[in-house]
Amino acid sequence: MDLKPTIWISTIDHLELYNEIIKSGTFKNKFFYNYPAPEDFPKTNKLPLTYFSSGEVIFKGNELLYRSIEVEKNSFKKYVMGSQYNLIKLSFILKPSNIKSIEQYSYKNPSNKRKWNWIRVICDEDMMDGDFLISVDGKSNTKKLFEMLNQFKENQTVSVSLNDLSDSAIPMLGYIGLFLLLISSVLDLIVTATYGTINGNIGGPIVAGLLLLAMILIFTSMIWYLTKINENSKIQYHWQLFLGILFIYIMLNAVKNLFYS
Repeated sequence: MDLKPTIWISTIDHLELYNEIIKSGTFKNKFFYNYPAPEDFPKTNKLPLTYFSSGEVIFKGNELLYRSIEVEKNSFKKYVMGSQYNLIKLSFILKPSNIKSIEQYSYKNPSNKRKWNWIRVICDEDMMDGDFLISVDGKSNTKKLFEMLNQFKENQTVSVSLNDLSDSAIPMLGYIGLFLLLISSVLDLIVTATYGTINGNIGGPIVAGLLLLAMILIFTSMIWYLTKINENSKIQYHWQLFLGILFIYIMLNAVKNLFYS
């Protein structure tokens, strides 16, 4: 499962324009997350974004490669996290000799009052106009990227790597738990409709076993999500999808109990 962190690219000018948009918003704009941003301003639905490009960074020898990655137009992720508009398709290559300085740039978002540390890269003027901001969609990874960039600038081997949780099986186990929960519910209906009760026949232990296994997997998955939720936006996406499916199941189960009580 792809749980790689996403790199964000921005500039100080972009953040200042973002501030103006947020601060000019009315109570209605803030309540509905619908701000009167310029038509070409990067946004998720109607919510302005602090970055104008998102993608990945690769350190390869004495080069840093950045390339933007766009979510497929028909991807289900867009329906869960919201469609992103006006992001720039961007790619560039940096070499240590291009970089003049690397600094931390602390930014307080006026929409939620949260502080976020960007990394300010001052470089040759023919590279990103000589000044840009870079960050990762997770605070711990942003700290690691700062260390990686400094190692790269000093022509040292980049010995640090970003937290990539793609090898974790827990999110998939959570989805399996939800599937088993659905199977146990369907089997419960079938056995009850056939025998009038689920007790006293072989269906009872099977349903109970599936339900127990499903709850173990779901509970384990929820603990994992709650401890990793701030790592990156892809984990947040799967967490919201997981909760959405669980909520639908609970609602369907409530309707079933209403009619079969």
